[in-house]
Amino acid sequence: MLLFLEAKFAEIRREYHLSASWPSTDVKQTLVENASGQFIYVATTMRFIEGSSAPPQELLDQVMALRRQDVSANPFAPLDALYTHILNSSPKPLLAARWLCLIFRTNFLNDWMSNKQLSARFIQLFLESSPGEASHVFRGLNSLVSIPPPDDHTSSYSLFHKTLTDFLGDRSRCGSLYVDDPDELYYTRYLQIWKDKGPATPLSALEKGDFLHRFLEMYLPSISHLSREQNFEMYDVAWWVRSQDESTKHSNCKDPYRHAYLVQNLFSYIHSECNWYQRCCPACRYTRTEMLKELQKLGWKVPGRVHLLRKFATWTIYTGIAA
Repeated sequence: MLLFLEAKFAEIRREYHLSASWPSTDVKQTLVENASGQFIYVATTMRFIEGSSAPPQELLDQVMALRRQDVSANPFAPLDALYTHILNSSPKPLLAARWLCLIFRTNFLNDWMSNKQLSARFIQLFLESSPGEASHVFRGLNSLVSIPPPDDHTSSYSLFHKTLTDFLGDRSRCGSLYVDDPDELYYTRYLQIWKDKGPATPLSALEKGDFLHRFLEMYLPSISHLSREQNFEMYDVAWWVRSQDESTKHSNCKDPYRHAYLVQNLFSYIHSECNWYQRCCPACRYTRTEMLKELQKLGWKVPGRVHLLRKFATWTIYTGIAA
C-alpha cells in the first residue's frame, strides 16, 4: 500500500508542481493504518485527492480530518467514513445515494434480455427530472463511480469496488444515506416519462425514438403504484399501447413478443386487485377500456365481453391477446 501511495502522490506532485516532501511520511503512514488491510481504502482516497473539485492539499486535509475510527470494533469504519464524506460532497447526497442504489442494487436498469446494465446515457435520461441533473448529482463522485464522457452513448456506469453497494445496503454503516426502497424511484420515473411521453431532456427525433423503444421494453410499475394513482387519466394509455406496437417494428427490436407480453401483462395486471363482485377500480376501468379501443384499431386480437365476465378473466385475458 505504501508503494502505491508513493507512486500516486508522485504523480500528483508532478502535475501540480508540489514539493518533493509532500505529503509527510506521517500522513502516508496514517492512511495505511486507516486502510486496516483494505486496499480499496487507499485507492478511493487517491482517486478522491486526484479529483479536480479542489486543490490536492485541501482534499487530503478533508480525508485526514475525518474522525478516527475504532477499527477493532469495525474494520470497515474508516472506509465507511470516507464513503460518507465523498457522497456528502455531492450537491444532493441522498438523491445520489438513491440513484446509486437503483443502478447497482437492483436490476431495473438492466437490459431485460442480457441482464447487463443499460448505457449510462439511457440511465441519465431515465433518471433526470430536469436537463443536466445527472452531472449535478454525480458531481464529485468520480472516485466512487466510473462515469463515461458525455459523448459516449454506449458505455455503462461501473463501480470501482462492490464495497460501495455493501455500504449503501447497510443502514448501520451508511446512516442517513440509507435508501429503504430504491424501487420507488424507478416507479416514479417510469410513470413520469409515460405521462410526459418522453424524458425531461430534449432529444432529436431519432434519439427520442431509440430512447422510447428501450423504455417500452422495461419492467412495468407494480400494481400498487398503478392502482393508487388517483388521476390515472393523466397517463395516455392509448399512446403507450400504440408505442408498444410501433416498437415491434423498430430496427433495434430484439424480440417483438416482448412488447406483446407487456401489453398482455398490463391488461391483466391492472385488474388483479379488483374483486369479481365489485366494480373495478377507476384505474382499471380507464386502462382496460382505452387499451381495448386502441388494440382493436391496431388489429390485435382482443378478448370479447364474455371473456371479460368470466370468473378467471385475468388469466384468460393474459393469454388471449396476441399481436
